[in-house]
Amino acid sequence: MVVRAQPSPRGQVVYRDGSRRFYCSVGDMVLALQEPSSRGKPTAIFVEALDPGIDPAVTQTTEGRWIPAPQAAFVLGVKRRGVMGPPTVAYANTDAAQQVAKQHGGSVHGWNQLVEQIVSGAAKR
Repeated sequence: MVVRAQPSPRGQVVYRDGSRRFYCSVGDMVLALQEPSSRGKPTAIFVEALDPGIDPAVTQTTEGRWIPAPQAAFVLGVKRRGVMGPPTVAYANTDAAQQVAKQHGGSVHGWNQLVEQIVSGAAKR
């Protein structure tokens, strides 16, 4: 699978040796982060922020702006073709995520809440 050919938002993890691992979806990245890595703990985790003016059901492969995952706001529960892991869309801030959730459904979560939802299985594929 070519990650950049998958619809955004995608994820990336940076390790202490400077290496990066890219993921085809935010949900897939969250699940992968639960497994031990031979590279050790990540030093940074990023997601692509989507434009809140675009319907989240419309998928695109254009690279978005990468932002630190803990600073992003996420919407779970929107109708969207998933790649791997639960369909999750990321936005630069809570206001943008709330705007999308209001228009298209879903619930808004911060990074830690998102991880809990996905790991517990509460976020459905």
